This record gives sequence, C-alpha cells and structure tokens, in this order.
Amino acid sequence: CRSSGSAMQWLDSMAQSRGNKRQRAISNETPLDMHRDTARLALSNAAALRDIRSVVLRTFLVPVDNKYIKAGQAAGKQCNECPKASRPHVPPHVVIFAAMLKELCVQTLR
Repeated sequence: CRSSGSAMQWLDSMAQSRGNKRQRAISNETPLDMHRDTARLALSNAAALRDIRSVVLRTFLVPVDNKYIKAGQAAGKQCNECPKASRPHVPPHVVIFAAMLKELCVQTLR
C-alpha cells in the first residue's frame, strides 16, 4: 500500500502546485521603451489597415436620380412606414437590394 500513499502525495502536490500562479517575467525595458514600441506597433498596424481597406473597400457614387436608387429608396420608405408586426422578417437592406434587383430585371427584359 506504500505505492498508493506516494500516489496520493503526488496528487496532493499536483493540486497544490496548480493553485500557485506562475510569476510574471520581469522586463528590463523602461516605460519610455514600452511607449516607443507601442507607438511603433500602432503606426505599423495603422499602415497595414490602410492598405487592406484601400484594397477591400471601393466607393461607388451613384446619382440620386438613378432609377435603381429611386426603386431602393421607395422600398426603404415602404418598409419603414409599415407596422412592425407586418414587416418582412428580413433586414431592410435586403428589401432595398431586392427592389433594386427587381428594377434591373424589369429594365433588362424590356
């Protein structure tokens, strides 16, 4: 039974060691060094984000008097004016896009 006693001691020591938190590493950097590194990282991240945004996002300027935009605006107003209980279960931007797509199909089939 001696082996079971040493196993119990081992389990107890493991349980106690899990409760102890590991000490944090001590850095030799001064606060000025840390601020400098943080500023460099922020500038680097900002530059990378600008590059990514310029690739991903494109701005499309469409005239307000465009027939597709008018169809989308009308659908948005209609969706906004109807009571909440009778609103469709899709987000308003989907309703607007569907109206614009419908107008495109109507114009294409003429």
